[in-house]
Amino acid sequence: MLLQVGFQNHDKKTHFLPTQNSLSKPRGQGSLLTSSKIHPLRSDQVQIAFTGIKTPPAKAIFASVAMTPQNPKWKQAIKRELPVRKKANDPRTDFERDFNRILHSEGYDRLRYKAQTYVKAHKGVLPDAKIAHVAPPNDMVSTRSTHVSQVADIAKRICKKLGLNEELAEAIAHGHDIGHSPFGHEGEHILRRISSDEGLEPFWHEKNSLNMVDNLVTLKNKKGLSKNLNLTYAVRDGIITHCGEVDQNGIKPRNEVIDLMSLKKASETQPFTWEGCIVKISDKIAYIGRDIEDAQRLGILNEGNQKDLQKIIKKHIPKFKNEVNNSSLIDLFIDDIVKNSSIDNGIGFSKPVFEAMKEIKNYNYKNIYHTEALHPPAEYFNTVLRTTFNTYDNLYKGENTLQELDRHANLPTKDFKDWLIKHTDSEQKPKEYKNKIVYDLKDQQQYKKAIIDYMSGMTDDFAVTTYKKISQAEKINKLSELKNQITSSAIYGDYKTYKATKRTYAKQAIEDFDAAKQAPAMTIQNIPVFSKLGWKILKIAIREHFSSKTPEEKLLKQKAKLLKMEELYKKTHPET
Repeated sequence: MLLQVGFQNHDKKTHFLPTQNSLSKPRGQGSLLTSSKIHPLRSDQVQIAFTGIKTPPAKAIFASVAMTPQNPKWKQAIKRELPVRKKANDPRTDFERDFNRILHSEGYDRLRYKAQTYVKAHKGVLPDAKIAHVAPPNDMVSTRSTHVSQVADIAKRICKKLGLNEELAEAIAHGHDIGHSPFGHEGEHILRRISSDEGLEPFWHEKNSLNMVDNLVTLKNKKGLSKNLNLTYAVRDGIITHCGEVDQNGIKPRNEVIDLMSLKKASETQPFTWEGCIVKISDKIAYIGRDIEDAQRLGILNEGNQKDLQKIIKKHIPKFKNEVNNSSLIDLFIDDIVKNSSIDNGIGFSKPVFEAMKEIKNYNYKNIYHTEALHPPAEYFNTVLRTTFNTYDNLYKGENTLQELDRHANLPTKDFKDWLIKHTDSEQKPKEYKNKIVYDLKDQQQYKKAIIDYMSGMTDDFAVTTYKKISQAEKINKLSELKNQITSSAIYGDYKTYKATKRTYAKQAIEDFDAAKQAPAMTIQNIPVFSKLGWKILKIAIREHFSSKTPEEKLLKQKAKLLKMEELYKKTHPET
């Protein structure tokens, strides 16, 4: 039995509006009540009618191949690694359950603070002057989570018009970027280079997204046990085959069932379902228009760029009269897909719209993605991720790695250690963790892979904060070495070394003070020279610095700077 909404207009005929349910329920249901109607009191009153299966409207031309129980691929599409016991009163379909599992997982939560195109310098995590001015703190700029929501919306709109399964498309869309790295595609390139340098399988975010939903992301059940998501084959397939970067038209699904983790590169194969094909093309639609709009908000694109975009569109589509923005492009692309897609020809655009899309994408690459003034330097992101990787990699001690991580409490090792405990067979693993064992600490290559996976899950903020803690720990270690050198040289009467060491530290203290003036007040205490250990050494160094044979004019300037340092230190350390 199918629930349809019907209405009567002035011709007194009943018209029925198609619903998603009419496309997804098994045939043969609802044959007992085929024409029950409620006669309206007014000619325009909406009524509820129960009808049997009707032929889908002409525009829903893909209804016969939608991923429903009537599809020959259905059993494979809803197959999971582990069987799921369904609640008797749970009205959700298999794909709705997948959507819920993705949406409420900790992996999805992290997408809020991962860059889509523009890395944002919120919360002062990028204090460096040369970096902060190109890292816009604009809250209206898309993040990775807004992008996946926009992809889901576009995919659902197309599926609705073509008669495909909206629930499947929504689940794929919300999970498709869950394995994306921090710092957008630049972060992905860096992790790929590190993986290659270390002899690991190349990193690509589509496969990492599958790795996340299959092996790493967990969700607590009602008993408080953390388990893997255990998604259906159709959703997992749509996630790893979603790459929207390549220019393809007339996309059709494959028929073969494959081992998804055996894929070696993006776009190696087409999705298993038509809905997966829709998500793949929706990914491109979503980022092309929104990136233009974000760039306009930030002043990256101006009126001149808008005129350029207008020329590109009108060259291919002379009748186009709207501004080239997110809304106009989405409507243009969706309408064209619906008009030009067919089961025989695949999901695609008319030639003029397809050519316009390719040219706009190329324009975006030239004027947005490859503009040096837009992004914080790639070298900075490279330093952040490589330093973090090398730091953890140097702490590997085979089966004793967890103990080694404990020994370095001055480094940010706690979260990484917890990650390893969760995904290995460690004796320290809490009883509530019922997830897969992924890594063997006896194998150093698996340990390196664990570092890459851990870093790929970081938000932009967390990656930079981790790097800053590592850098701070290194500087504190150097301060300790300086202190030991000062002490030992004094004990052994090495006055030359004693003076040189204190001068070195005084010079470093002044440089740190210059950096402190650029940093938010709350982070000043994290600068080594303003730590208690750093200040203790500094007081000794200041006395020596003032007694050195420095030209008087220069000495007075340095003395004034050091006195300001003392004043700033006391503000951040009231107990002093």
